[in-house]
Amino acid sequence: MNDLRPESGAQIRWFVYALLLVTSAGGMIGRIWTVESSSGKTPLLSANDRSRWATVRALVDHGTFALDDVIFRDRGMSYR
Repeated sequence: MNDLRPESGAQIRWFVYALLLVTSAGGMIGRIWTVESSSGKTPLLSANDRSRWATVRALVDHGTFALDDVIFRDRGMSYR
């Protein structure tokens, strides 16, 4: 007859899978929480991030896609 009990190796394998998932999720969450820009104020890491948020701000504040009135930084500061 067929034995319907799971083998002990399967239980260990699923435990290792769960451990790997929890460890990787914790690592990703930890990295997300520690993101800072070079200025340390906001997690805007690239010009692409800044342009997206400038568009959102222009739409919310002014109801338009025009970014001329939305200023995020001084012209003298350099960002990497």
